Amino acid sequence: MRNDLGVGDRGGGPDETGRPAPVRTSRTVSQTAAVSSGIVVQAGHLDGAATAPGGYANAGLHVGDVNLTAGAPFRSRYLHQVRRMAPEVLVGREAELAELAEFCSSQSGAYAWWQGEPWAGKSALLSWFTLNPPPGVRIVSFFVTARMAGQNHRGAFIENVLGQLSEMLSETPPVHLSEATREAHLLGMLEDSAALCRSRDERLVLLVDGLDEDRGVTTGPDDYSIAGLLPVTPPFGSNVVVASRSHRPLPYDVPQDHPLRTSSSVRELAPSPAAIVSRADKERELRGLLTGQRDLVGFVVASGGGLSAEDLAELTDVTRRAMTERLASTACRSFASRPSPWTAGEVYLLSHAELLTEAVAHLGSAVDEHRTRIHRWADMYRDRRWPTSTPEYLLHGYFRMVAEEDDVVRMVAVATDRDRLDLMRKVSGSDSEALRQLVTTEERLLARHAVTVTAMTRLALNRQRLKNRNAAIPVDLPAAWAALGRHHRARELANSIDSVVDRVEALALVAVAGQNTDTARSTLSHAEQLLDLLSEPTDRRRAAAAIAKATIAVRDPTEASGVLRPRTGLSADDFGEIGRVIEARWGAGQSDVVINSIDDETARLRMYLGTAEVSDDAERARRHLDHAVRLLPGIPRWEFRNALRHLTRAASRLLPYDLADAVVRSLFRSGASEVEVASARAEVAARCGDFRTVVELVASLDASDARPLLVHLLGAVPWPEGQAVELEDRLAGIGGTRNTRALTVAVAEAGDLTRAARLATRAADSAALASVARHAAVTGRPEMAEQLLSAAMNLVEAGTNPVDDLNGMAVVAQAAARCGDAVAAKRLIAKVDESGHSIEFADQLAAATALTGDLPLARARAGDDEQALLAVVRAAAELGEAPTALEISLGLSDRHLREEAFAATAGALIETGELTRAVTTIMRCKTDSAWRVVAAALARRPFTSDASHLAFLVPKGRRNALRAALAQSAEHAGAVDVADVCLDEISNDDDHLDALLSVLEAAAARRDLGRVRQLSTALHCAAARSSAPDTTAGRLAVTKTLSGLPALTTFTESLEAVLEGASASQAVEIAHPEQRERAAVVLANAGAEDMAAHLVRTMPSDYERGRGWYRLAMETGLGSTGRPAAEMLRFLHWTNVVPVITRHHPEVIPLLVDDLLHTTT
Repeated sequence: MRNDLGVGDRGGGPDETGRPAPVRTSRTVSQTAAVSSGIVVQAGHLDGAATAPGGYANAGLHVGDVNLTAGAPFRSRYLHQVRRMAPEVLVGREAELAELAEFCSSQSGAYAWWQGEPWAGKSALLSWFTLNPPPGVRIVSFFVTARMAGQNHRGAFIENVLGQLSEMLSETPPVHLSEATREAHLLGMLEDSAALCRSRDERLVLLVDGLDEDRGVTTGPDDYSIAGLLPVTPPFGSNVVVASRSHRPLPYDVPQDHPLRTSSSVRELAPSPAAIVSRADKERELRGLLTGQRDLVGFVVASGGGLSAEDLAELTDVTRRAMTERLASTACRSFASRPSPWTAGEVYLLSHAELLTEAVAHLGSAVDEHRTRIHRWADMYRDRRWPTSTPEYLLHGYFRMVAEEDDVVRMVAVATDRDRLDLMRKVSGSDSEALRQLVTTEERLLARHAVTVTAMTRLALNRQRLKNRNAAIPVDLPAAWAALGRHHRARELANSIDSVVDRVEALALVAVAGQNTDTARSTLSHAEQLLDLLSEPTDRRRAAAAIAKATIAVRDPTEASGVLRPRTGLSADDFGEIGRVIEARWGAGQSDVVINSIDDETARLRMYLGTAEVSDDAERARRHLDHAVRLLPGIPRWEFRNALRHLTRAASRLLPYDLADAVVRSLFRSGASEVEVASARAEVAARCGDFRTVVELVASLDASDARPLLVHLLGAVPWPEGQAVELEDRLAGIGGTRNTRALTVAVAEAGDLTRAARLATRAADSAALASVARHAAVTGRPEMAEQLLSAAMNLVEAGTNPVDDLNGMAVVAQAAARCGDAVAAKRLIAKVDESGHSIEFADQLAAATALTGDLPLARARAGDDEQALLAVVRAAAELGEAPTALEISLGLSDRHLREEAFAATAGALIETGELTRAVTTIMRCKTDSAWRVVAAALARRPFTSDASHLAFLVPKGRRNALRAALAQSAEHAGAVDVADVCLDEISNDDDHLDALLSVLEAAAARRDLGRVRQLSTALHCAAARSSAPDTTAGRLAVTKTLSGLPALTTFTESLEAVLEGASASQAVEIAHPEQRERAAVVLANAGAEDMAAHLVRTMPSDYERGRGWYRLAMETGLGSTGRPAAEMLRFLHWTNVVPVITRHHPEVIPLLVDDLLHTTT
């Protein structure tokens, strides 16, 4: 009877912590009394009837899975696992239960640490208590155990507790977070959950059993413990209960001021007589099994738990029936079972940690032998390409076993096997576990000193493939499953959608399909929580509109009417839809109240029309239509056509044909155009069955106006077959299509589901199929909905992102050409050409062709496309073919493109030392951006004395940029005098300040401490002058350089400390991401690579971290280590990493080529 915990409306006043508190719900539920001793806690079926609101039916014994408290109860999947470890009967623990209840229900202390010897009954007590909390207490638990793979370390604790907190808060469990980010996310969600509990007059308890079994305590100095993650000060209104063996020292990472380091938190647990008897029986039975059933115990131990009876039968070569009978016998009571993660089966493990320790000691090296046999078993299914008969363990638990072995080579192979990933999705219903395995493997690789870029690339390619697949899920698809009553599958599918705004829309539609139920409200709360993840205003408006419409559909009028007053995010169409829902669900009285509360005339007009379209009160509906007609002349022009369409629909429903036609004819006086009136008359005719008039009116319009009208009319009414075909033929004859998604959806909305299904199937469009399926489900045609959903799911499963794949091919074609593999480049170019989308990638393909050395073909391929010709110029310049680059540049007619081409050509000439020709070329440039390109090329070039004359050969107004570049180049070469002369000749204060910093960076790269100090003093003096109150430009220059004087001082002091040989333990305090990138590059070149990496790792967003690593890869010696490329692959789309791979890791290019061509890697 535990239901999902619904979150009330967001908002409310601040609580004791200053955080906004969720609004209390109005629902109250009776509180149950604490359960007395000796009660069965295994959940069972409840018969009988509740006799009071908030009560529950009890046909006999009180069952542990009942917890009726204020607010909607919270159901955690983790409780299924807790139930299996709890005793059937808990005897003799009344005092301990009372003490636990008192501690958890009061503010008597933050921590309670229960300690006891092995077999004292700690896990039995706490698992029973978890299933039977006292009234008003919410328990989030984790039981650390080495008996199941992956359940005895900090990562497993975070994953399981995050899942439970996500369910409590109705949020999506995060799967893309790094280890450090997950920890911060966990602590934040603990705060949020405690606040939610306070708003319901409840207390939150975090319960962790088995701290002594935490692997992080013993595995090494770089590992961290679960205890070290527990907050020193739990969130207000919460307590923490932990348990371990007696007198175990705390891990080193537990802070000295932590409550666990005080004796006041310790409670001693005396051994239970029942546990002592159970211990003797189980130890005796285990010794018997180790003698007669050694393989059975060996596989259970080696697998880390998680093997089913069928799996054990296959591994030990006995029949399934024989294994089932063996596991059910009294000789196997030392085993325990747990529910399988995805299917309805059970899996087996040893029932106590001491039994596991004893089994491992007896088996010795045989444990490794059994793991080897499990690997061979997995390899057998892999060789068969993971058929549908693959055991679930090999999709879930096996990876955890491999991770426990720290076999990163096998982890990569397992996590990136595409057949296995596809099967995991079919079995589990989503890609969540597959993504978790990919992220876990990435983290394991990145934790190593030497990073394998090839392995990280394989992981990134597969992660992007899964993201693309989930991005292909139409927002209608989960709602269609919900309409069929498959709510769990609907939510899983919606939560798989990668785009947050699409996920919100999908969840809102799922909530609407759930109608006015607790499940629907919980789903809507889940969608509301995601709003905070959206920063783009357009996305926030779109998501807010979806939530507003769902709120109207699933909540009561008091809650729902509030979303309409602030119009943010709601379009006129949204208000029309809301008007229809309000009228149908709440009736005339409430809908009139809402309409009258709307100030915006367009919104009010659309709500009048919405109610008129569905109201059962004909007189009232005509009155609303009249209101709408009067408001129509005053609405904005861009809203007019849609409003007119809905007015036409309402008039056709409420008035006789001739009167409805007269109404729309009269709209000329309201500002309607001839086309708009003709379109409106055609719709009136269609709705009143006058097909010939429809045809005549459509024929009177231009094709551009007739096309959208025909699509609309085909969906306006369910046409007879012959008339529908005639209209579809007319649409096709004027450049339309029979198979557009808009047409299919319109036909479905008109109620002609048979024709809509035919159109969607013919189009092979998953979004259209999902939309028709949803309409079929809600109109009572489940068989059709099932068939359409099956077809839509097949398309989604097979779906890739064609544009993403083709873009990858174009990018890698250039990389392959740069690495000298012209054959691979040409194969990729041909693949894009075959797709029919080569026009979209014309510039990239032209560049790739040029980089293979075939410049004539590249020019021919570019044709008259000047953007593509510019790409050829850049490629020619890169190849050192400056004459060809200049020839093409001169032929470009677009001035901006021509200047970019001249700059690229001049830059190439500078890098090859042809300075005179470079000057002649650059003199053609007029824009600052072009001159910056040339200056950057000059700064990169090794300094020579003849280069210093370059700045005097260009126009006076362009000299500063080149002088700054020459100063930087000279400083890199150690030509200090030349650098100083160039700096002195820079006339503009802003340019001089920025040039000083560039020269300082160059001096730091040479590790010249004296020069750095000299330039640092000059830089501070220049910055102080520029930051004078009357020098606005100077203040901007300081900001552009390093966020102002305090940050500049910190930066230069840290840099000097690095050059003096200090450890540079203090990070530079620079806020702006681009400035942090620049500082990181300087520090890395000065030798402080760890500090540089810290600056990049602590940037606020994935994109900014990826950019920072890119600069470290391309501008410092870190690039060759593989670390920057590996980190970038974690944060950015893999195509953004290709330049780094091309320069530093060309051995990875064949992997990319093979993956894109779908060959064996």
